Amino acid sequence: MNINNLINEIKSNYNNDELTQIINELKLLLVKQESIVETECKCPHCNSTNFIKYGKRNEYQCYICKECKKTFTKKTNTITHYSKISKEIWESFIEYEFAGMTLKEESYFTHLSKTTCFHMRHRLYSICHKYMETIKMKGQTEIDASYTKINLKGTKPKNMPRLSKKRGNGSAFSGISHHKVCIIAATDENDNIFMRISGLGSESFEKYKKYSSTFKDSNLLVSDSKSSISQFSNHLGLKHDKIPVKPNQKRYTTDNGNSIQSLNEICKIVSNITHKYHGVNLRYLEEYISFNCLKKMLSYRFKRTEYYDELMKIIKDIKLKNTKPSIPVDLAEAYWEYNYGIYRH
Repeated sequence: MNINNLINEIKSNYNNDELTQIINELKLLLVKQESIVETECKCPHCNSTNFIKYGKRNEYQCYICKECKKTFTKKTNTITHYSKISKEIWESFIEYEFAGMTLKEESYFTHLSKTTCFHMRHRLYSICHKYMETIKMKGQTEIDASYTKINLKGTKPKNMPRLSKKRGNGSAFSGISHHKVCIIAATDENDNIFMRISGLGSESFEKYKKYSSTFKDSNLLVSDSKSSISQFSNHLGLKHDKIPVKPNQKRYTTDNGNSIQSLNEICKIVSNITHKYHGVNLRYLEEYISFNCLKKMLSYRFKRTEYYDELMKIIKDIKLKNTKPSIPVDLAEAYWEYNYGIYRH
């Protein structure tokens, strides 16, 4: 039924007094709903609630903050902020990302350029990363470290700390060295996933300690026999169930029957990203990891057809800052000895 038929049907069933009463009740309902939205709203620039209405822009109510004097709408710094792409295309694009399509394929189906799809991808991954930063581990938690190479893909030659490498070439140092990126990974009994870059080189107590707040609600850490994790569990006052190391015998479970098999499967995300995208610049690696971790979390809890709706519920209130992410490690620690480029001395 279209809106005109609905209006005519209402007019035929109610007299003028009844229609007036219905209209007044609808007005009160709209005012109440608008006040609820304004109460829940905050300035995305300074988080202040001291703001007033400031006209409309493209049918969206605008506000001006009395604290920072900046204007905003409910869309400010969201995934569609300053985007000329329609909501329908955004929905299709996100579905294609969940399906694992390449930029070339997404460009073909959305009729957008590869460059536009690339920027849409980064905006989507950034907002997923903001959400994944809020994830906390609870209950029994598997924890370990994963490693990957430093990738500077796309960096201009004048900004390089070392000579550019050809794809597939190995590092100058074998094994786990200061040329490897340490990624702290964890998953709990509720299928929450945590993966964050913690620094360069081998795992250590200091690298785990950075994320103490993430694990404060855990009650048991399951891991291998690394001393750094034992120190970390003692620091948090948590029980630690570790897989013992015995000579001439491989052990995959603790004495209590716990293992880190689920976490080992999750740690494959990093190598899968490297293979799929032919390497990702270290500046954006956490965002790519976050999207794939969130995708895996959704796969544990919902059907494939429900992914998009659940993602929209998750990210609808997350605000983005349109700033370029910083490199999460100190490259000088890795390349100062090279005496090259930006670290020439």
